[in-house]
Amino acid sequence: MMPLIAVVSLLLGSSGARAAPVEPVIERLSNGIEVAWFESQRLPLFDLVYVSRTGSKHDPLGRSGALELYAATLPRGAAGRNAQAIARSLERLGSGLDIRVGEDFSMVGVHGLTEDMDAIASTWVEILLRPDFPAKELERERARLMERWTHLPDSTESLA
Repeated sequence: MMPLIAVVSLLLGSSGARAAPVEPVIERLSNGIEVAWFESQRLPLFDLVYVSRTGSKHDPLGRSGALELYAATLPRGAAGRNAQAIARSLERLGSGLDIRVGEDFSMVGVHGLTEDMDAIASTWVEILLRPDFPAKELERERARLMERWTHLPDSTESLA
């Protein structure tokens, strides 16, 4: 299945009341990727979200947590920049990175002011297309995930 990239503008008015629903425009690029976008002129904000139809249930047999490890390590280095440089770059622009892995999907998103969209999008693209996966960061995240999984039986939620 092809991934989906969604570009979404927030749809809240200055009063905080929800705007009327806006239908997405969906386009298919020549490489097969779908782009869905929404537009509202109410606020100068944007969100860029890359969504893949690959989730934790698609981890290779015997490699549970592979996608979760990938997602946790993704922002730890890209295009020669370390985690601190990436975080500072986004924070300086009032942006944030949102990486999630579900059972059926994974996503990498950023948001910010439209006036900063080029700079924020540039960092987002570097994270998506030029990740470094530093060995030290990969091992740290692997150890953190292994420790968390060791304690799953301690959680009543996981037992249920």
